[in-house]
Amino acid sequence: MVGRPRVVRRRRRPAHRFGRARTSPAIRPARRPAGFWRSVTDRRSGPRHRASRSSGRILAAAAAVALVVAVVVGVRVVGKHRTSAARPTATTTAAHTTAAGVGSSAAATSPGVSPSPTVSRPPTSTASGPQLGSHSAKLSVLEARAARVPVRIGVQAIEVSAPILGVGTDPATQELVVPPTVATAVWWAYGARPGDSSGDVVVAAHVDYNHKYGIFFDLYRLSPGTLVTVTTANGATKSYVVASNVHVVKPALAQRQLFTTTGRPRLTLITCGGSFDPAKRSYRDNIVVTATPLG
Repeated sequence: MVGRPRVVRRRRRPAHRFGRARTSPAIRPARRPAGFWRSVTDRRSGPRHRASRSSGRILAAAAAVALVVAVVVGVRVVGKHRTSAARPTATTTAAHTTAAGVGSSAAATSPGVSPSPTVSRPPTSTASGPQLGSHSAKLSVLEARAARVPVRIGVQAIEVSAPILGVGTDPATQELVVPPTVATAVWWAYGARPGDSSGDVVVAAHVDYNHKYGIFFDLYRLSPGTLVTVTTANGATKSYVVASNVHVVKPALAQRQLFTTTGRPRLTLITCGGSFDPAKRSYRDNIVVTATPLG
């Protein structure tokens, strides 16, 4: 049987092999893998990454709890230290005196207008009254000591004649109670008395206060050999002669062994001196006059 002749069709080669530009569909968007346009954050949203994020959140929460616990413990520890540090400590050796005429009054801005004065931290004890351990407890001895309480001081060279008040220390601050006025001196009642065979008779007064000069304003002028008198409760007068007059930086005053009932008998007069610091409402130094008994 003769059929139609078989037509052999030749396969056409791709056009680009013959150097002709290959035509492409007018608009055919390229196929992209599903999720190609997702952000990096979105790509990490599979089960494994969700577990990783959950673990991270747990670790962050644990760290936050640990931080809170640490802060609470730290506050408690700091609170304990602050409570301890706030308690005043009494010294049992030398006194640290910042002297009369110095303090923290807001009105004081220059020398001559000094703030409320302070004479700080003489040695204290647990007893509420004067120490009598080194003295006889016999009534006659106590009466004799009471008769020698100083009641008035006189320094003719600087025209001073003023009453003396016996004082102790402020229980809250452990500081010597200061004179109530610029015309009054104070004596530390736990120290020596005029006529004692040993120890310091410590008398302090203002250099100035509340826009007024204090009775010790001219204390810096006293030179060795100047006469100082102290009158006692029984009317007797004890005379002293100035041996030294020095300026002492306040922090160093404790090293001078004041407020003691031992050693040679002497009279110590204290007030403020040196430059005035308006910011601290305080004088830098203390003026310390030491006098020895006459006769």
